Amino acid sequence: MSDQFGFDFADMAEPAYAELPIGGWLDPQFTTAEFNAIFERAALVLPALSGAMAILFGGALEAAKEEHAKMLATCERTGAYHLWRVDVTAEASLIEAFKAACIARECAVPGAEFKTLAEKSMTIHAMYVPDFGSVLVRQWAADNIGIDYYPWRDSFFMPSFRDERRVVKALESVFADAYCADKIAESNEGIASVPVFMHEGREYINDGGMSHGTYRECGGWSFCSMADWNGPTYSYRTQVKAWDEGRTERGDRRGLVVRVRGHLAVLTGETIFYDDDAIGFSRASSDEADSAAPDDDEEGWPEDETEDEGATA
Repeated sequence: MSDQFGFDFADMAEPAYAELPIGGWLDPQFTTAEFNAIFERAALVLPALSGAMAILFGGALEAAKEEHAKMLATCERTGAYHLWRVDVTAEASLIEAFKAACIARECAVPGAEFKTLAEKSMTIHAMYVPDFGSVLVRQWAADNIGIDYYPWRDSFFMPSFRDERRVVKALESVFADAYCADKIAESNEGIASVPVFMHEGREYINDGGMSHGTYRECGGWSFCSMADWNGPTYSYRTQVKAWDEGRTERGDRRGLVVRVRGHLAVLTGETIFYDDDAIGFSRASSDEADSAAPDDDEEGWPEDETEDEGATA
């Protein structure tokens, strides 16, 4: 059994991350006049682009203007509001040219930013062009591609917990029985007692995932002791509120307080575990899993004094 018991005792003198002001992770809102001004500025940037980039970005801008016009035709807009999703269409050759430009980090407009993210089930190529906005190409399969345009610097370009997320192949039987997303959601303002699974000497919780065919995937979150965590902490309810207010990135579980073998722990980072040849693992019932889990920490950790206290943001 691991000496570390899944808890991270590394030096955490610096906060794991800091919350942003309210709205920091959310799409901005603008008035009709402001949206029109944004589109006019974007049109002035297009002549600096050429070839495939000019065609793809020009199509993206037109799609955004059309979507905005639909919004205005639907109802009268007063004050600031969000833009509906802009779904861009493009030929395969344009998409490949865009992806190549993102990888090569090439754009004729000074100050352009690029970011790529390769995950097990999806790859994202993105480019932000000042005064024009962000284009993101999400690809799930060769014939399953989505292109989004945001007339601003999208939050995808901000540092994310997903940036350093590992992807690890493991048998479904390793992680399936530790599923606890329901327990976390039902904890509300309290603290969920969660099971864990072990992989290569380290413990994780299974916060749920996805499946299709013989493919199974889960988000496995590592954790540290409450005493070793330096950063904001949350209950399920206060963390969801932080997401809704845009103070933290939606899906980021860092800082969530849980109880492992009777002791308070804080989630620190996510690893994606997957099995692409799953044959179907029958999880034990919750009662069976709970009865099989040890009640006490065999390493003799002192009991937590905040047994019944909820976590706070």
